[in-house]
Amino acid sequence: MAAANFERALALVLRHEGGFSDHPSDPGGATMMGITQATLGAWRGQPVTRADIRALSRQEAEAIYRLRYWNAVAGDELPAGLDLAAFDYAVKCRNQSDSILFVAVHTTRNNDVQSLCFPSPFKQ
Repeated sequence: MAAANFERALALVLRHEGGFSDHPSDPGGATMMGITQATLGAWRGQPVTRADIRALSRQEAEAIYRLRYWNAVAGDELPAGLDLAAFDYAVKCRNQSDSILFVAVHTTRNNDVQSLCFPSPFKQ
């Protein structure tokens, strides 16, 4: 199990997500550390502004990533390496259809191969 890997996985994901962005061709609109305005608004339970996005703290972003993406793919239960792949998949595909299922294959302690199927982490 990889319960201690969240911080390392988050650091890798954030390296690619970057800081504040509001590029006209980005359908997510204003984004900070990969958190979109819509995601932050849903998280806070109220509409947010571009200024709210820009002021997003690392601590709040970390909580969003843990609860909405890491926990959604049961990152603590996955073997090291697969946890990062599943987490990155959830982050990258967050705007996909609710019909998406994430399927992972891992080897158990008894060397039995199991398929793990997770419900879509993208439900809003």
